Amino acid sequence: MELQQFYFPSYENNLDAVERNGLLLQYIANQDERLCLAAIRNNPKAIKYVEHQTEKLCLIAVQRSGDLLKYVHTQTPAICLAAVKTEGIAIQYVHEITEEIAICAVAQNGFALKYIHHQTEEICKIAITTNPYAIKYVIHQSERLSLFAVQRDCFSIQEIPNPSENVCTLAIQSNASVIRYIDHPNIELYRYALKINPKVFKYLPTRLQEKFCME
Repeated sequence: MELQQFYFPSYENNLDAVERNGLLLQYIANQDERLCLAAIRNNPKAIKYVEHQTEKLCLIAVQRSGDLLKYVHTQTPAICLAAVKTEGIAIQYVHEITEEIAICAVAQNGFALKYIHHQTEEICKIAITTNPYAIKYVIHQSERLSLFAVQRDCFSIQEIPNPSENVCTLAIQSNASVIRYIDHPNIELYRYALKINPKVFKYLPTRLQEKFCME
């Protein structure tokens, strides 16, 4: 059934309706801030149906659910900051990403780095601190950032293509079994992993198992 507008008998009935179900705002033609505020407090998704969005109403909505930023008609720095502080991934909806917004986003969710194209080392380090696996979204994976990631979680090495020997060694020091996630480790890395934990023998290629058994 198509219903463009739904009229309740009175303003008070309108208010009662949105207090019970905020999404009913979409059927109310004569909106004011009180009605919109009541609707958003009941269900922040009601921001989608607010005809005249104010910064106050938008802030209340995105503070409840950051991804509602996608329904905000006019973004302000305050609204964007509130959104990414609530849900870092909401940065994907930010029209103009400032360094402050980027830092707040990755501090809340390291994977927000995926949507940041102008990355600084500081932004990347904060993302990795939040979640070491965010290293996968670092555009320029320097050795310093790679070391920073595996120091926090050695298994994040699986998100680093062609890690240096220093990065591999550091990861193996933390947990020798990480050897199975390293692409084409050399024989010295296998030997080092075995020295730390002989149980990683099962992760060695058959040819190396035979070689080490003969030594």
